[in-house]
Amino acid sequence: MQELPKGRLICEMHRSDYSGIFLQVLAADVIGKPLYNLLRKNGNCELIERYCDVIEQMWREGDQEVIQVLEMTILEHLSEDAAVWQRFGEYISDAFRSYVNEEVMEGNIMMSGVEKLEGSGSGNRETKDFYQNTGGERELW
Repeated sequence: MQELPKGRLICEMHRSDYSGIFLQVLAADVIGKPLYNLLRKNGNCELIERYCDVIEQMWREGDQEVIQVLEMTILEHLSEDAAVWQRFGEYISDAFRSYVNEEVMEGNIMMSGVEKLEGSGSGNRETKDFYQNTGGERELW
């Protein structure tokens, strides 16, 4: 999350304010709110893709706590606005869209009235890591 815009600053402020990490609050501040605003305003596509790559990395590599934060903090917030939600579906991989439609939405009562993600365009892209492995070093691509 620190590699996202203002991510490092928000993480430092969060640690200072809370004397530790509260993942739900941190994820909302670093990912949920900025991504929601970008999608609402039809913002920078490359930046939206970057946020979505981080979300998909959380899904692939996260433990149970990270998955809960992803589903209950980030995805629930994005699903509050139908246009934002469907726009989000255009930026994610087919595999992640299937996961959201078939597992998250089926098991999350807070998302019971939400339309399934349709997706198109860049959503057909492959799921990828936010980082590429280059000679043992993890770098931003």
